[in-house]
Amino acid sequence: MSEERGKAAAILATLRSRIAEGEYRPGQNLPPQRALAEEFDVSRDTIQRVLEELKTEGWIEARQGSGLKVRATPPIHVTPLSKVPPGRVALGPFIARAFA
Repeated sequence: MSEERGKAAAILATLRSRIAEGEYRPGQNLPPQRALAEEFDVSRDTIQRVLEELKTEGWIEARQGSGLKVRATPPIHVTPLSKVPPGRVALGPFIARAFA
């Protein structure tokens, strides 16, 4: 079971990277689940869990009858200043303001 979790984490990182680097462009459909399962040599169940996580994180969106599409605006994850450990600088708020 932990091997599948490890594979899922690696697939999740790969797909995030592909979206962030523009390999999958905004508005473009992701490859079908079956194709992703074959590419990464995992079950479709694993791919479904990864895709669900990408949806939750805001990288992709599901459209009825259209499949899964890359969102036009990739998510910006900002750590609230209240959660930044003392003595550390949080760049997230500065980056978020720059892109707002």
